[in-house]
Formats: sequence, C-alpha cells, structure tokens
Amino acid sequence: MFYLNNTNNKIIGNSDTSTSLRYGTLADSYIIYNIVMAIDAFVPSVDAEMAIASINGNTNVSEPYSINPGELLEYNTTITNNGNEDLTNFNITIPFTETGDFSPGSIQYQVTAPLTTTTVPYYDPNYSPNGAIIWDFGNLPIATNPANIQASLSFKIKASTDCENLISPSCTPNITLTDALISGNGTVSGDPLKNGFIQGYQTSENCIGSPITEPIVVTLIPSLTIDTNAFDFTVQCDGTGNTTDLNNWLNSNGDADIEGNCDVTWTNNYTGLSDECGETGSATVTFTATDAAGNMKSATNTKSYT
Repeated sequence: MFYLNNTNNKIIGNSDTSTSLRYGTLADSYIIYNIVMAIDAFVPSVDAEMAIASINGNTNVSEPYSINPGELLEYNTTITNNGNEDLTNFNITIPFTETGDFSPGSIQYQVTAPLTTTTVPYYDPNYSPNGAIIWDFGNLPIATNPANIQASLSFKIKASTDCENLISPSCTPNITLTDALISGNGTVSGDPLKNGFIQGYQTSENCIGSPITEPIVVTLIPSLTIDTNAFDFTVQCDGTGNTTDLNNWLNSNGDADIEGNCDVTWTNNYTGLSDECGETGSATVTFTATDAAGNMKSATNTKSYT
C-alpha cells in the first residue's frame, strides 16, 4: 500500500473519472491483477436538534403537543459539528409563523469550551412576516467528541391570540418551525451546508439511529369558557305574556358571559312557556355560544311566571 500525494490535484483532478498507472522492475516480474483506491472525502455535516423544553412552564410534556392562545412555548436547540471538516460562515436562522410570536428577552445561549464565538443570537422583526431568530455564529470547527454539544440556543414563543390565526377552513392551527435552517461552508471541500433541524434519532423499530426529520407540531387550541353563567329569571304574570321581559332576557343571553379568543354567536332553544300565563308558566332555556373556531359552550337556566 502506498500514499499518493495529490496536493492541489496535481495527480488526479476533481471530477476525473479515470486515471492510469505505470509500473516497472529491474529484475523481478510482476502482474497486477487488482488496484483498489481510497479517497478521503470531506463533506460538511452538523447535528442540529430541536426539542420542546416546556409548554406554559410545564416541562413534563410529550407528543402530541398542544397549547392555548397566549401561553408560552419554549424550544431548545443544540449544535454539534460531527463531520470531518471545519465550517465557516456558520449561521442559524429560525423564522416564526403568524401563529406564534417571539417572546422578548427569552433568548438564552451557551457555547461549550474550547469552542468560542464573539457573536450572539438576536431577534430580527423584519425577517419573514413574523420575524426570526438569527445567529451568525462564524467558524464552527469539528467537535473533539461528536457526542458533546458545542452550542445550544433556547427561546420562547407566545401562542397567537389573534382569532384570524386560530381558524382555518382546511386545517387545524398549529405552531411549526419548518423553515428553521443551519448553513455554512466546508473549509476543505468548499461545499455549502444547508439543512433543517431534526427532532433526534429513532430509538426503536427498524430504523434505529435514523434522524427524525419531521418538524415538531404543536396544535393551537382556541379557548372558550363561561365566565358568568346565565341566571334564572322570575316575573309576575302581567296577562300579556310579559313579552318585553322575556325578549330582554333572551337577547341578553340570560346575562351569561363568555371568555375566549374569537367572537362568538349566541343561540338559544326557547320555544315557549309550559303554561303561558296560567297559574304557573316556565321554560328551561339553554344559551349556546359558538366561536369562529367551532368551540361551543352552553349555559342553561329557567324563565318562570308567577
């Protein structure tokens, strides 16, 4: 076995598909029946993982993830150069969708020695429709131990409370960071690197060790709750059906009050009294609030005549 010094491609050039070998001897006879060649290949590779750290302060979370409007969603990302060449111009860009807004002051980052950088991650509100976190990291050398994390970045997103972002005729609203990317250039190969984040690696079934490339999906669930229940209403029969009192009570939805992220439409199931204005007359009425996201809440109370 012998080593070919191919510095500056002086023997074999890039993209060559063939070469020739000349050999000779002064005394012995040789027959070469096989030639095997190995080439050092430099390919930029970075392990970039993203995970959910907490939802509204709760760190004990698992899939399927869900969040209510206004709650905070915390992400954690880690970076390790597990390839065989250093990188220059390494960059992290994490754009946000309209279903989640960056939480100011939430960026935290760490660089593990001996790696250093003079740059810091920041939020750019003018990048993409809803801004992005950008970290112009600079040089990213090969990790001394591929199992060690070289850099980490965490941040928080506030789930949108805008009803227009919570309703869709074709899909369930969610928060996903599908456009989050890492990029850079190999110092030896000169090849560009441009990859998305992964969730981690398969630990079971037939694909153990394979990267999980699907983005993290957090379902956004609009909230709708009854703040004040409807009240029972009793009036003395006036002989004409107490129409004004009845309509006022129905139009006020029994004075029930709803809290939610979207405007609601009220309906009721009133059809009439059990005995109009006889000795007793009553009706049990259910008031139902339905928001633009399809959520429904009901309050049931009784209207009585005496």
